[in-house]
Amino acid sequence: MSNIQESMLTEGNKDDVTDIVHEFYKLAKQCGINIPQNYMRECIEDIMVFYEQYLKHFNSKFCSIDFYKIASWFCVIMATKIYKFNKDKKLEHNKNWKILVIIYVQYILGTLEDEGYVLKEPSYREKIMKMVVMEIKGKSDFGIGKNGLYMLVKMASIYSFQK
Repeated sequence: MSNIQESMLTEGNKDDVTDIVHEFYKLAKQCGINIPQNYMRECIEDIMVFYEQYLKHFNSKFCSIDFYKIASWFCVIMATKIYKFNKDKKLEHNKNWKILVIIYVQYILGTLEDEGYVLKEPSYREKIMKMVVMEIKGKSDFGIGKNGLYMLVKMASIYSFQK
C-alpha cells in the first residue's frame, strides 16, 4: 500500500467524512426527503474508496479532507443511487433524486458565497444543476459529474475572490 493510501485510511478521516455527510442527511430531512440509513453508510464507503482512487489516480498527496470534494461527490453519488433505485422500481415519477441535486448544489454554492465567492451570473446556478441531472441520467455529453462539480466549485473558491 502506498503512503498516499495509508494517509487516507484513518478512522479520523472517515469520521470527518461521516460528519460532513451527516450534515447533508439532515439538510435532506429538513427538506422532506428521507434518505435510508443503508444508503448513507454505502455513500460514506463509496466516498472513502473513491477518495483513495482519486488520490492514487492523480498521484496526489492527502493533506486534509476537502469539503468541496465530499459535498460534490456526495451530491452525485447519492442522487445517482436514488435515481437508479427509482428507475429499477419503475418509480420515474419520484423526483427526490433531482430535488437532492438542487438542494446540494444550492448548498455548495451558498457555502462559496458565505466564504466571499459570489457567482456573478445567477443563471449559471440553474445550468450547473441541470448539468448534474444530465450526468446522472447518463447523458454525459451534456452533464457534469462528481469531479466536474468539484473542480467547478474548487476553482471558484480559488480564483473568483481576486479583485
